[in-house]
Amino acid sequence: MSRPAESDYRLWSQSLYRRLYQALTTIANLEDTEAIVWYVMNALVEDAAPPYAIITGARAYRRVDAVYRLFAKAGQAGPVPIGFEVPADYSPVQKAIRRGWVLMRATDPDFDPRIEDVVGVRTYAAIALGPHKEFLVSFTLHEPVPDEEIIYALAAIRQVADMVLRHRELYAFIEQAREIQQSLLPREVPTFPGYEFAFLSRPAESVGGDVYDFIPVSRAILGVLIADAIGHGLPAALQARDVVVGVRMGVEEDLKIVRMMEKLSAVLRHVSMGSRFTPVFYAEVEWNGNVVYVNAGHVPPFILRANADASVQFLTVGGPVLGLPMEVAYQRSFERLQPGDLLVLYTDGITETTKVTGEEFGVQRLVEVVRRHRTEPLPAILERVFAAVDEFRDGLSQEDDQTLILIRKQAG
Repeated sequence: MSRPAESDYRLWSQSLYRRLYQALTTIANLEDTEAIVWYVMNALVEDAAPPYAIITGARAYRRVDAVYRLFAKAGQAGPVPIGFEVPADYSPVQKAIRRGWVLMRATDPDFDPRIEDVVGVRTYAAIALGPHKEFLVSFTLHEPVPDEEIIYALAAIRQVADMVLRHRELYAFIEQAREIQQSLLPREVPTFPGYEFAFLSRPAESVGGDVYDFIPVSRAILGVLIADAIGHGLPAALQARDVVVGVRMGVEEDLKIVRMMEKLSAVLRHVSMGSRFTPVFYAEVEWNGNVVYVNAGHVPPFILRANADASVQFLTVGGPVLGLPMEVAYQRSFERLQPGDLLVLYTDGITETTKVTGEEFGVQRLVEVVRRHRTEPLPAILERVFAAVDEFRDGLSQEDDQTLILIRKQAG
């Protein structure tokens, strides 16, 4: 056969990019990292016979301590056995790690026949993949090799595969964070004599910045927490997780709620270097109806009274958000729930829901929905509120985490 023309090389590179793009739609759905590497390797090995095929075989290695160990082969990959190990300090491997790719021929001074004779190649290219360069894929090349096209192709292959691998690692990390966060959130309605409870939280992403908790302080006192780390997604979720853990520890240490808020704010300030803030509302509800609370910069919960005019009282006393880069002081306040009174705790993802015009759902609409349905069972009121919020945004996507907690003191 005759040597390919320059136009053939261009067609070859176009075909390679097309196969790479087609592979991307598949590897994006794969969960196992070795499976992703294996699929990339197989997608790029060409079926055509030389000289019109340039990538004729491939080998995939995974780093194990100080070596890269072969775990898969494709095409004309040579006689090298699965399990063969290449030292991580081998010069071509180090070049691939440093710049992401390497192109080697038998005439190169770094080419070591003691290693390459076992592999059975004379010309090859390799790319290092993964966030920590834990994978190495080596391609058998058939000469004549168009160096420029191969280098561009290697860079494109590495970028696409790395993007998927990094996305997979990030997804796994987010899933772990979601599991941690979900493990902290209560799943069942608390049992506390004389009270009804209902709650629902809708994160805007896989993990959210809204957290809530019901903490038994004693047989006669129940702690109620709601927090909304500024923003949403993973950073907000981790910050909110710290709040839940901190409040639980404060309750276990029998700290007064003001002192607990001050210590927690100092801890968050230290952890986030004063760059992330968390609005928090914490209350201790007593069986007789007394409510002691601190509002640390949170949207004010409110009590919808069971009196004739269904009056509303907002719980605003406390101080600034937690985590500010300075020492702060907090105040506590007291209220009392009468039979039939409804305590409503929520995050600003509900009240700041907007429609196309930019108008917000607002606190007043929330109050009116709850007031209109206040005599219904608490789960029904939850449904009414979220249905009203969804109707208001009229098809726009949910931009922030949304949490609503309802607590009603029972008669008698």
